Amino acid sequence: MSVYVLGAIVIGASCLLAALVLLLIHRGDQERRKENNDVNGLIFAIVGVLYAIVVGFVVTSQWQNVGNARDAAQQESNGLVRVYWAAEALPSAQRENIRSLCQQYATEVRDDEWPAMRKGQVPSPAGQVLLDRLSRAVHAGNVPDPQAGQLDDALNSVFTGRQERLNLSRQNLSGMMWFVLIAGGLFTVALGYLFGVGSRIAHLVMIVSLVGTMGLLLYASYQLQYPFGPATGLGPDGMVSALRVFSA
Repeated sequence: MSVYVLGAIVIGASCLLAALVLLLIHRGDQERRKENNDVNGLIFAIVGVLYAIVVGFVVTSQWQNVGNARDAAQQESNGLVRVYWAAEALPSAQRENIRSLCQQYATEVRDDEWPAMRKGQVPSPAGQVLLDRLSRAVHAGNVPDPQAGQLDDALNSVFTGRQERLNLSRQNLSGMMWFVLIAGGLFTVALGYLFGVGSRIAHLVMIVSLVGTMGLLLYASYQLQYPFGPATGLGPDGMVSALRVFSA
């Protein structure tokens, strides 16, 4: 199911439930609730602002992780291309071995690791095995300067980018943070029900808008836990470009 369709279903169901609850509550004494609108409005403003700050911080932090994940993947693919070209000055057997391993590693990341990360799963160790073999191939024999330094720098870039990419592939919020987000949302919505509004339609629009906005932000927070998931649109573009370079 598409991430957008799922989001529409979840948020729509939340809004429908909130509307049904309001229809039950609105049958009560509106005049009595109107007497408390001033006090309730002050508390609602304080709670709403605090909740908005927390949610905004969470979403901003997670979106920053998406950018960091994009940069890590780009660093990894750029480093791999640098290894491929730096091997040009090596003996033919060593050069062909290094370039073959570069192609195999890029293919493994594109075809196996990326789909696993998209599903929120831990990739298989096959990619790390290929990278270890590439490292041994680079350091096999006596590599002349300055190729030795270039190869080491490029290989370190691949290792660093890969490690950061895997670390960022699952940035799950802690259970305590989800408790704060959900409980804070419930408190804020509950205060919205306490307002005395003469028009049922106006109160309904108020509550549905509030619940819909909160549901949208919470759903975004859930999806952004996976920077390489379907919600962010991050694909293996770097490795695809690297494979084009290798084939050329």
